[in-house]
Amino acid sequence: GAVISVELDSAFHHVAKQILGPRPNLTLLHADILKSKNEMQPIVMETIAKVRQERGLKNFKLVANLPY
Repeated sequence: GAVISVELDSAFHHVAKQILGPRPNLTLLHADILKSKNEMQPIVMETIAKVRQERGLKNFKLVANLPY
């Protein structure tokens, strides 16, 4: 399996990088996951496609912490 983390908050992204460090199944992106209300950023879609291809993954799950 693999984990792709997308974090907008610079401080939280930095903390995640420090705590988690480099791991073969982890990709950390510092970005807003949404390009618009109904569309994800191209870098997120490209990263998902790349990780799925590299690891031979058919399925993936999207888990979100939505702002309030």
